[in-house]
Amino acid sequence: MRKAALFTTLITVLFLSYGHLIKLISKFEPYISTMAYIKNDKVLFSLIFSTVALAALCLLNSKRKLTSLHLYLNVFTVVFSLLQVVKIVQTENNIQKDLKRLDIKQSMNESVATDTPDIYYIVLDMYGRKDVLQNTFDYDNSEFERELSSLGFNVLENANSNYAHTYLSLTSSLNMEHVNTLEETLGKSGWSDGVIYEWMHNSKAMAFARDNGYKLINFQSGFGPTDDLKIADINYRIGNILPLLQLFNKDITLTAFDLQYLRSTMLSPVLEKHFLRSIRSQFLYTFKMMSEDIPRDREKTFTLAHMVLPHPPYMFDEFGNEIPKAELEAAGEPFLDKKNYIRQLRFTSDKTLETVKNILKRSKTPPIIIIQSDHGPCTILGHPHGWPRPAPEEGIAERMAIINAIYLPDSPDILYEGITPVNTFKVIYNHYFDADFKLDEDTIYYTDFVNMLEFFDVTDQVK
Repeated sequence: MRKAALFTTLITVLFLSYGHLIKLISKFEPYISTMAYIKNDKVLFSLIFSTVALAALCLLNSKRKLTSLHLYLNVFTVVFSLLQVVKIVQTENNIQKDLKRLDIKQSMNESVATDTPDIYYIVLDMYGRKDVLQNTFDYDNSEFERELSSLGFNVLENANSNYAHTYLSLTSSLNMEHVNTLEETLGKSGWSDGVIYEWMHNSKAMAFARDNGYKLINFQSGFGPTDDLKIADINYRIGNILPLLQLFNKDITLTAFDLQYLRSTMLSPVLEKHFLRSIRSQFLYTFKMMSEDIPRDREKTFTLAHMVLPHPPYMFDEFGNEIPKAELEAAGEPFLDKKNYIRQLRFTSDKTLETVKNILKRSKTPPIIIIQSDHGPCTILGHPHGWPRPAPEEGIAERMAIINAIYLPDSPDILYEGITPVNTFKVIYNHYFDADFKLDEDTIYYTDFVNMLEFFDVTDQVK
C-alpha cells in the first residue's frame, strides 16, 4: 500500500511540475547544446516515462517497508499545506489593509447627464508609436494614422504612457489618477495583485459612466485585472477554451490563472494549441461585437476592450492567419521577435480600422472612441527580467511611447499638447458631462520589473 502511495506521489509531482521542468531546462539551453534536444516534448515525455518505469521497478523489487519515507512525505505534505493556508490568509489581510490605506472609492457622486454619446475605450496592448516603429522596427505605420485622421480621429503626436507596465498604466487611466501612492503603501519592492485588481474593479472612469446612466461592457482579455470586471454590467466572453468542457457545463471558463497553472502540467503540450485558438477566437469575437452588436444597443454604453494585441503571444500574421508553430508565451523572448510583432501589429491595425468604421457607421449618435496603448514595446530593454540599470534612454523612450488616437463628436478643441492617459477621461467628462475634474500633472514614470513600484520621473527625458 505504501509503495502504491509513493508511486502515485511521484507521478503527481512529475505531472504538475512539467512546465517548471521545461523552464529549468531552458535556462541551461544557452550553455548546454543538448538541452534544446531534451526540451522537445517527445524526448522529455520519454525521459519522464523511463523515470516512472524505473521508479516502479525499484519499488516493486524493494524489500524495505519504506515506513520512514512514507511518514516524512506525509509530514511534509501537511506542513506545506498549512503554510499555504497561512500565506493565503496573510495575503488577504494585507490586501484589505492596503486598500484601506489607499482609500479606493467607486462612486463619483456626479449628477446624471442626458443625451450623451456612447464611449469606447479600446486598449491596444504594447502598440508602439509611429516614430518608434519606423526607427526600431523599420516599419512605416503612417497609413494607419492617416486612415484614422480621415475618419475624424485626433492622432496625438509624441504621445506617451504615464507608466511602463499594463498593471499600472490601465489602473491609472481608468481611475483618472496617478498610482504612485502604491509605492508609499507597499514599498518600492512591494507588490499586490489583489490591490491592483480591486482598484480596477472599482474603476472611477467606469463608475462615473455608470452613475450617469451608462451600461458598462467589458470584454474578456486574458489579462487578469481586465478579464472579468466586477463593476461591468456585462463581461462578454466567447465561451469555453475547450469544446470538451461544454459536455459538463456550458458556462465553464478558464481564467488567466487557470491557463498559467495548466501550462505548468503535462497537459501543456496537448492543450497549448487549444489555448491559442481560444485566445484568437476571443479577440476576433471582441472586434465583431464592437462592430455589429454594441453600436445597435438602445442603452447608452461604456465599452472597455483591452486587446492584448500586438502584445505576444503571436497568433496572427498580417492577414489574420495562424502563425505556424506559435507558442503560448506572453513574455520573455517574444519581446525581441520584431518580425512577428510587426505581423501581428499590421493585423491589429486593420481590424481596429474595420471596427471603428463600423462603429461610426452603425451608431445613431456619434460616439466617443479612444484608441490607446498601455505602453510600447521593449526590444531595446530586452527580456523583462533583465532590463539594465540604469536603463538606456532609447529603451525608456521605446517603452513609454504609445499610440493615442481619440474621436470626439463635433471635434471640440479639448485635447492639449502633451496630454497623457491619466487625464483622458477627465477632459472628456468635463466637456461632455459638465463635470469638474481637476487635471493631474502629465508626469511620465518609468519602472522596471525588479521593483515595479520604484518610480523614476522621465517626463523631460521622453518628451
